[in-house]
Amino acid sequence: MTIRRSLLAAATLALLAGPALAGGLETGGVPLSTTNQFSATNVAAGEYNYADQSVWATQQGAPGGYGMLPHGGQGMLPHGGQGMLPGGPLAVTNVGTATNVAAGIGNVADQDVTLIQQGSGALATTNVFDATNVAAGLHNFANQDVFAIQK
Repeated sequence: MTIRRSLLAAATLALLAGPALAGGLETGGVPLSTTNQFSATNVAAGEYNYADQSVWATQQGAPGGYGMLPHGGQGMLPHGGQGMLPGGPLAVTNVGTATNVAAGIGNVADQDVTLIQQGSGALATTNVFDATNVAAGLHNFANQDVFAIQK
């Protein structure tokens, strides 16, 4: 009975670890999923303050593993066939938030955000971006310029 359990445990381990180690031990394997989180917060609060923020960010899932292409990769890639193999994570999740706040009396908050989100050939890619711009109080000004690309 113990031998059966050991064999079953070894088979289960190989089944679950196989995809994660597909790129080889040298590369750390291929992740099953990747998640990227981005957050930018710009706040001018109190009396007569100015806050300025410019942000450029890109989010992308992990690429496939490195290694030799079949048959040495001759004619396919330079450097003896070393290069990217097909594959990568099964799921990529990219999440971004940008918050710009002017609160109090006579405050100015200015925020410029450029965000590029894309998968890496994953089976499922989810891109989420939330931008919030708030001016609260007396004589406050909040300006937010956002440019986002999602692939």
